Amino acid sequence: MTRLLNRLNLRNKLVLMMIIPFLGYIYISICFLNKMTDDYESYKNIHQNFQNKTHLHLNDLLPSLLINDDIKGEDISSSLKSKVDELYTSLLIHSILIITILSLTIVIFWTMFHNIIYSIRTIKKGLNRFFNYLCSTEKSLELIDLDSHDGFGDMAREINKNIIIIKEGLIKDNEVITEAKFVSNMVGKGFLVYRIEKTANNLYINELKDTFNEMIEDLRVNIVKSFNASLSYANRDFTHKVEKNGVG
Repeated sequence: MTRLLNRLNLRNKLVLMMIIPFLGYIYISICFLNKMTDDYESYKNIHQNFQNKTHLHLNDLLPSLLINDDIKGEDISSSLKSKVDELYTSLLIHSILIITILSLTIVIFWTMFHNIIYSIRTIKKGLNRFFNYLCSTEKSLELIDLDSHDGFGDMAREINKNIIIIKEGLIKDNEVITEAKFVSNMVGKGFLVYRIEKTANNLYINELKDTFNEMIEDLRVNIVKSFNASLSYANRDFTHKVEKNGVG
């Protein structure tokens, strides 16, 4: 059973879940109406036979005698007519009621089915746009537009919260990357006083930023050492020694 359900998509599962109780309701309603119809036809035939003075068996007279325990001298034909009218009215009311409930059930089931499918598709589209944004295939990112108060709405709101957090984090990451491009350009021109100051949301980008800043500082220190050594040699001071630790 589990394997069979796993092979069905969500649409088929929802249809199956709605059809089974729906068929059960139809079956019970048909049985109920059939029983009422049989009773109505039975009393109707008895009444017609009674009016036509047709010979009636005891089994046919028995229902008419049980219509009212206090029937006594009351006209049996009138009692049968009242019973037939009562059964007809009851059958008509129950038929209308069953058809109305059946129609409302179909409308409610159909509306719920489309609402669930719409919610799932909306969340699916929102997640696809979100992942495309993460993969840089989309530049803009919109929140999932689903404001229902069911589980799907709660899921959409939770996803939207994370989308906002990640989107703000990506903005910070892009700011660090933009600043890193500027610093790299300035360092390439010999300006070793620049550093990446902004902080990213991504821990790995922050580690890369710290490593990049340390590299610039180490490069600056080594250049200063080389400059001081060259200056000493230019002044004919050959006693100056350069620290070679950390120098390739």
